[in-house]
Amino acid sequence: MSTPCLIDVQRWVRDYLLTQKSEIEKNAVKLNPQGTSTGVDRLAVYAQGYVARIEEALREAYPAVEVVIGHEKFHVLAREYGIRVKSHSYNLSSVGNRLPQHLYKHDLLSQYPYLRDLARLEWALTESFHARSEPSVDAAVLARITPERWPILKFQFKSHVKLVDVTHPVLEVWLQAKQKKTINEAW
Repeated sequence: MSTPCLIDVQRWVRDYLLTQKSEIEKNAVKLNPQGTSTGVDRLAVYAQGYVARIEEALREAYPAVEVVIGHEKFHVLAREYGIRVKSHSYNLSSVGNRLPQHLYKHDLLSQYPYLRDLARLEWALTESFHARSEPSVDAAVLARITPERWPILKFQFKSHVKLVDVTHPVLEVWLQAKQKKTINEAW
């Protein structure tokens, strides 16, 4: 029996964590069994945990999306997202960065046409929350600028300030969802 190369093992593990199917089952003898647990049994614990962590991270970043579509649909969406969208970050806070794009042609849009805009708003809020702290404009420095130079001054927003271009009134949806109120479906 030949020893598999590292990249093959990494692919097997990744595929198994995301889908519970992979070449790993054919190669289970190469996994290290512990006591009465096979290597595949031990790996299954991580597979269930991985999807659960993705769902928790999405639930934290997109609470209004969950309120709007409901817990069960959100669970399905989170699992689907975790399997289809590969995260390249070690940070769970950034795992949901592509949910708005994932929703671009999603079936949920037929029932909730504003869902993608709502997700974009919530991701902007998440990014703002996690943005690095930056120094504020010093009023004393501004006071030293002569009035003639004011027309040529350029101010730049801090990284936590976001502009979200939307086509639906999602601020209203977000506010209602935040208060766990029934969402006005007229939008």
